Amino acid sequence: MSTLHHRIIAAAAVLIPMAVILFYAGSCSVSSLAENYPQTLTVDVFDSLANYQGIQSGWFAGLVLDRFNIRLNIIASNVAGGGDTMYQTRAAAGELGDLIICDGSNHNLQELVTAGLVMDMSSLLQDKAIMQYGLAIRALNDPISDTAIYAVPSEISSRNCLQYSENEEPACGPYLERRFFCAPKQHAIGYEMLPDASGSGDTDSSDETAARTNTDTGTIRHDAPMALTQTALTDYTGRFVGYIQTCNRRMTVETLSELEHGLSHVSGEIAEIKLFLTDLYLQIRETMNRNYASAEIPFMGNAAVIEYINKTNYLCEIIRFLSEQSEMIMNTIGSPSRNTILDDVLFYIDHNFQHNIKLDTIAPLFGYNSAYLGKIFSKTVGENFNSYIDHKRIELSKQLLLENRLKVYEIADQVGYKNVDYFHKKFRKYVGESPAEFRKGHGLETESGKYPPPHT
Repeated sequence: MSTLHHRIIAAAAVLIPMAVILFYAGSCSVSSLAENYPQTLTVDVFDSLANYQGIQSGWFAGLVLDRFNIRLNIIASNVAGGGDTMYQTRAAAGELGDLIICDGSNHNLQELVTAGLVMDMSSLLQDKAIMQYGLAIRALNDPISDTAIYAVPSEISSRNCLQYSENEEPACGPYLERRFFCAPKQHAIGYEMLPDASGSGDTDSSDETAARTNTDTGTIRHDAPMALTQTALTDYTGRFVGYIQTCNRRMTVETLSELEHGLSHVSGEIAEIKLFLTDLYLQIRETMNRNYASAEIPFMGNAAVIEYINKTNYLCEIIRFLSEQSEMIMNTIGSPSRNTILDDVLFYIDHNFQHNIKLDTIAPLFGYNSAYLGKIFSKTVGENFNSYIDHKRIELSKQLLLENRLKVYEIADQVGYKNVDYFHKKFRKYVGESPAEFRKGHGLETESGKYPPPHT
């Protein structure tokens, strides 16, 4: 194959799913590619789904141009008119383009191969990162050839939203279901970010219930995979009722976090998770009304609760609703103090500062808006929330640096800074020197590099 073919195939990698784009492009050097391709090349891309025609612009076009010195000329039947007729006409004339994005069903791929309009890419893709999706690639090409690779699939997965499938099909899953597990202010989530549900079985599995039950005491083990069973429902109801009656905000928050984590690892339908949470609220309400009949706790009615939970798109929002309701009950039956709440906030921070925690996501857990809680925090602690988080992270990073086991970028990630440059900036701000200088000042050797190694 010619160098031109290698160049086009390399650029084609950015036209398939983003997970592959990042994996492949991450192993390339921009500067080296620019040196290899001094002459700008224009590649015609026939895309039956495109809504734009002509030389592509924007960040995506810039990425392809910077890395491969290639301009993409999009040929879009939806824009130019003609639809499938345009495809058939150009295919008959052998003028579909250098890269073709179209429906591979209805014998389309077979016709393209027979007409000689697509080439065998197997030698060019050998040992490339994209071959991690070899099962999906072969499934598309096997009806035509046992060895040749004429096309790479890009499709919507029909799998369960919690079933990881990237090694079998380079696909994106059902968006509306997967987004249920998004974090606050996150609106989409990829397979690689989904919790591993492989340890969970069916929601009515007696084996899973047994695995979560302590054989000595008969109680639920909270470190085991969660099942949506009556046993689990009874256990959580009892714990929440106990914490709420004693105004134990700390344990209420911890149990809500545990519940959210457990539900994220359940291998079941979203509707089943919502039903479990609805039943949990109703059982807590029934118990509290029975124990505090004269308190007139302003609970929501059955219909309102069922409607709210069923219409809510995110698990984190339902957990926040349960937190707000717990705080409402405590305020009704007891006399919580601001100092106690702040102590609980500090306890929560001390155990979670290594994660991406923010004041506006913590405040609802304790029944306050972020502005009000921020004022109480600054007045009582003597510094603002973000500064307190930074101090906790920097103090832990100093300990890890002195242990001299991890590289700087590993320490940055472990204490909560995903960007190593930002960590360096914060460390120098609070310590007065860089992490490497800090280590050296304590007689310790420094590692060779501060950045993580590139993907290969």
